Amino acid sequence: MDASFRMDVGETVVVGTSRIQGDKALIALLTAVPPKGSGTR
Repeated sequence: MDASFRMDVGETVVVGTSRIQGDKALIALLTAVPPKGSGTR
């Protein structure tokens, strides 16, 4: 399986599921940052 996606610097993507075990959920926040030393702010 091959999967990919594109993000711009500063963009945040929320990935999550609901009700893993009872009232618990798993959520991941992915934020794109510039490469180290790129000088981009």
